[in-house]
Amino acid sequence: MKIPNQAESYSTSSIILENTFQGIRQLAKNEQLAELIFSESQNAIMITDRCNRIIDVNAAFERITGYTRREVLHHNPNFLSSGRHTRAFYRDMWQSLVEQGKWRGELVNRRKDGELLPELLSLFLLRDGKGDITHHVAIFSDLTRLKKHAEELHLASHFDALTLLPNRHQMLRRIREAISEASPQTTFAVCVLDLDNFQQLNRQLGHRAADNVLIAIAEKLRERVGTQGDVARIGGDEFALLLHDVDSGDDQLQQMTESFLLEGFTATPLVIKASMGVTLFPLDNADPDTLLRHADQAMYQAKLQGGNTFAFFDPDHEQKLKDQQAVREDITHAIKAGEFELHFQPQVDTQSQRLLGAEALIRWHHPKRGLVMPDQFLPQISGTEIELALDTWVLNAALDQLSKWHADGLMISVSINATPQSIVRESFYKTLLQALTAHPSLAPQFICIEVLESVALDDLSAATSMLNRLREIGLQVALDDFGTGYSSLSYLRNLPVDLVKIDRSFVMTMLESAQDLAIVESVTYLAKRFGKGVVAEGVESCAHIDKLKLIGCDVVQGYGVAKPMPAEELFAWSQTAGLPSGLMKNLPLT
Repeated sequence: MKIPNQAESYSTSSIILENTFQGIRQLAKNEQLAELIFSESQNAIMITDRCNRIIDVNAAFERITGYTRREVLHHNPNFLSSGRHTRAFYRDMWQSLVEQGKWRGELVNRRKDGELLPELLSLFLLRDGKGDITHHVAIFSDLTRLKKHAEELHLASHFDALTLLPNRHQMLRRIREAISEASPQTTFAVCVLDLDNFQQLNRQLGHRAADNVLIAIAEKLRERVGTQGDVARIGGDEFALLLHDVDSGDDQLQQMTESFLLEGFTATPLVIKASMGVTLFPLDNADPDTLLRHADQAMYQAKLQGGNTFAFFDPDHEQKLKDQQAVREDITHAIKAGEFELHFQPQVDTQSQRLLGAEALIRWHHPKRGLVMPDQFLPQISGTEIELALDTWVLNAALDQLSKWHADGLMISVSINATPQSIVRESFYKTLLQALTAHPSLAPQFICIEVLESVALDDLSAATSMLNRLREIGLQVALDDFGTGYSSLSYLRNLPVDLVKIDRSFVMTMLESAQDLAIVESVTYLAKRFGKGVVAEGVESCAHIDKLKLIGCDVVQGYGVAKPMPAEELFAWSQTAGLPSGLMKNLPLT
């Protein structure tokens, strides 16, 4: 159903008023019918004599104005005046009425209770046979509801319903005005501010309380900006700021990202932090939409810096984003084209000198760049759906290869790295179950899922839940890069993992650094006491292997054992490495 706009509503009301008057004029000879129209009309009708004194009003007049017929008879209608119109307005109205015999327009009167009464008014003159004025007829409709509806539409289209801040549309208009009014000496900032970890807060407090937090933040932003600019809400927990007369060194920018302290939401004051992106006009001489987009890009840079800060838009960074998007498109194509392959790095038992397993490591056979290492492309897709698609490919490719090795009599395990977003996603668990179903001959204990220690500690609850589920179906779980996370040892006892992989940064230098050796010894001792196996990465030499064996480390991995290699090479390597005896002294240092 079409909703009439304000102009259409006015036009319709005008036609009704005109028709009402014409009906009275044409049917005046029939007094009974004229009286019916006068009394039952939904529009107010007021008739005055030649001196403009009221001689009659209808029931609609009484309802709309609040005055009774008895109260207004013989009075000049000027008691209805609101004082909102000038003398010139009334002079022009009466001049038009005398010259044309009618006047139509909108004006604001006042009801008996003092409330303003917006009207759509039609005035008509009645003359006798000599042409002398005998009566004035005023017919008007109440525009209060229409005005209120128009205001509601204006609010809905220009303001955020929750915080009552201007919305994105309004902010763009105000930026456009600032550009048009800017002088050569003017510098203003367009900012995008996003609350840090708001989704987690939403889960903790609930949707309604989180909305109240947004309302409180909006009010504090109004206070911080004051008369120096504008604030708008442009997304869920995202706000836009227009700050006048600021430059890159202005303290006001720092003030905008100071932590928000809110009371009444939790037992202790709630501390909300934010990240903000800033672009400065005219240094960034762009249109309003582009200025907002540039500020948004800078905000994400602030997030990458750890949040609770602000960053400036960098044109070079925009080019980097374009390059990043190009890489992502290449990777999506590469998955479909089969350009990826897995290399495997052997993992050897220090005591039995047997090959126990291999870690699956992805490589990209780029058609132009050749073999591309993962550190050159994985960061470009971190946190994206492309990363999840690549995780799925790695998982299936690793299990396919493990099945082939087992069929050929090489009964080793395979370690598969789970990316940060995979380890907390239900879709990863479902993909894993589907992969196991597709390889029914594989025993789950030959599969080890490696998760970064930093990821496990960032979202301990979600990671613990997923790791428990993996172990319940028989998989091994390893904590990768152990020793680099915050408060690592305090969590070692409780994390549901089978293996601890000591980070290579400690292992590689342990023969030269007493401190790093102490870390390796301590981690090995504690892991053993908690019933967990220990794998040392970054093993560079036989001296490393001998020392780790003496310390009690279970498994070693590194260039001192073998470099990562294609699957067929690892199979051949396993056959010529002198297994099951003498492996440590005869390892091919490939």
